[in-house]
Amino acid sequence: MKHLEKYILFVFVLMAIFSCKKNFEGDAKAQTPPETFMVVDKIYRTGDLRYTTTIEAHWWGSSTGIIKGYETSIDNKQTWQYTSKQSGTFLLLLPQGSDTADVVVYVRAIDNLGQKDLTPASTAYPIKNSAPHIFMDNSFGRKTSSFPAFRYYWNTSDTDGVDDISGVEISFNDTNNIYLLPGNTYAASFVAEVNNGIFSPSFLVYPNTKTIALPNSISGINYDSLNFFYVRVFDRSGTRSSWTKDSIYIRKPKSTFAILNDYSGAKLYYQNFYTSRLNAMGAPYNNYEIISTPKDDLPNDNFTCSKVFAYFKKAIWFSNDVNTTLAIASTSTNTFFYNGGTMLMVIDIGGSFGYSESLLSFTPVASFVDPNGSQFKLNPNDSLLPTQNGWLPLVVTSNVLNITLRPFVMQNSSGTFAFETLYNGKLNTSAGPWAGQSLLMAKRKNIANGLTNLVFSVMPFDIMQGNSNIDTVFKKIIVDELKF
Repeated sequence: MKHLEKYILFVFVLMAIFSCKKNFEGDAKAQTPPETFMVVDKIYRTGDLRYTTTIEAHWWGSSTGIIKGYETSIDNKQTWQYTSKQSGTFLLLLPQGSDTADVVVYVRAIDNLGQKDLTPASTAYPIKNSAPHIFMDNSFGRKTSSFPAFRYYWNTSDTDGVDDISGVEISFNDTNNIYLLPGNTYAASFVAEVNNGIFSPSFLVYPNTKTIALPNSISGINYDSLNFFYVRVFDRSGTRSSWTKDSIYIRKPKSTFAILNDYSGAKLYYQNFYTSRLNAMGAPYNNYEIISTPKDDLPNDNFTCSKVFAYFKKAIWFSNDVNTTLAIASTSTNTFFYNGGTMLMVIDIGGSFGYSESLLSFTPVASFVDPNGSQFKLNPNDSLLPTQNGWLPLVVTSNVLNITLRPFVMQNSSGTFAFETLYNGKLNTSAGPWAGQSLLMAKRKNIANGLTNLVFSVMPFDIMQGNSNIDTVFKKIIVDELKF
């Protein structure tokens, strides 16, 4: 029995020795680099049958190991791009100035050891260039007249892909002095440079949404004249589109005083009401620019619109188009006020208008008074009472119809502005006389210098002539408060 046990032990030892040795016998077969294949080796196309510069290619690889990915090159193997896919879309580059070429796409497989195909597969694609196109984009509204801060939009297209567009060329009034913009430019604002009140013939250029101008300004724009705007694009081969053009009349401000008429009806009546009083005051109050319809006369975007307001120091804005007026003023007057501008704003706010913080944050309005399901009214011969010394009571004209309006609650003073009441109204509702808050006019003061820069009224001035003293109050606002 002992002999049998020794024999079995001996057999196990031999098996262990030979099993260990087996791993070292023979030559290991090395993993060779992968091979790459493309679906098409040669393509024969000429003339108009050539491909556009955007092509699609397909490939695959084989390996004694595992294919982990691929690298592609479209610049004669100077650079490679990795992909895990077996197909791709490429924008091929034509040689500068060439309209056609046979451009080679190279592909090499990569295995699990990181080995790359030493002989990449390739296909030469016969391609031709397609000319780019451009057209004006008037979806934001087309302006026919503007102050010397205006904006143009355009759309570009290229069969070879938008990345093929290399540049945008623009010019004013002729195509002799071309200004170059990057190929991805779809809009630009042009803003006149002003030095010591003198408008320069050079305009700053702000592409797309940039708020910092490009280093070089553009010239060729004429003041108080119809100007023609030219624009075209070119692609990487140097092929250019046809010129597209538009026109706009550029008027140079004759004054730093602007009157903005935002009434949707009877515009001339309201405009005459204010201008006749200014004209009666004489110089310099009778020298002003009239913006008869701000929505049409001012740029559509906030940035360029703010550049227009920056040309002015004084403004009177009267309106019954509440949403339009407040939308423009709340987003475009910051620079105007920052530069010391002062404004009288009279808005005929009806009973249905709701409070909007984004639209009213620049005004003295913190909220509107709730009429508890009714409407606030002023009747003929009702009074508006001043809340400060030196201001005269006002009376509603006897022949006006009953009007509805929205008294407001005034904002608290902030670190920048202080607010003060000016007039309360003798208001009524369907339930009878109103005994609550009835503020209709207030002012905003700059805390830094203590000066009033905004007088805001929800009561139209033209119906406050019952005491025949609206001219006196108007002059007090313009001269004493706003320092016009």
